Amino acid sequence: MLRVEARSSNAATARIAIYVRAGAAVRPPELDTNPRSAWSTFGLTHPFGPDPKAANSAVTVRGSYEKDLLVTLVVRGADTLRVTANGRPLTFECDTDPDDLVGGAPCGDVEVVRATEYGAPAQVFDSLYILTSQGLRAGDPVTITVTPSGFSGDDWRLDIFDWTDARGAYATAGTWTRK
Repeated sequence: MLRVEARSSNAATARIAIYVRAGAAVRPPELDTNPRSAWSTFGLTHPFGPDPKAANSAVTVRGSYEKDLLVTLVVRGADTLRVTANGRPLTFECDTDPDDLVGGAPCGDVEVVRATEYGAPAQVFDSLYILTSQGLRAGDPVTITVTPSGFSGDDWRLDIFDWTDARGAYATAGTWTRK
């Protein structure tokens, strides 16, 4: 907080307080060109991301459930993401986090993914168990919504794929469209 006081000759006092979020990470200008953090070098299968001019607007995609479907969030910038599938919160587990952006916290089951810094993308995943345990079957419609908060740019992706591809590689999962 910065506090400025001004006094006039008639003993009146004006006070101005400016609050800055403590510890807020500053987005590095080389984020899009650095090979460790550029989206072009990460190899996403079926990515959806924010509009860079509206980084905190929700992104909704629709598709059909398939067996072995995996939903991942990939984050390379600081702040918070919440994700729902058919209105239910998803819980994520840690996959990769080379620069410790998410601080190891999502290596358990978490509904809110928080990244504290900028760097090489961190990846967390969910298998939609919350829906399959309640009767979701192959072919049933799924709507996934990502709600970001506090981002200053194009710093996260939602990726949807089938993790049981016969070659051992991730495969694109069906047809998913942005709402």
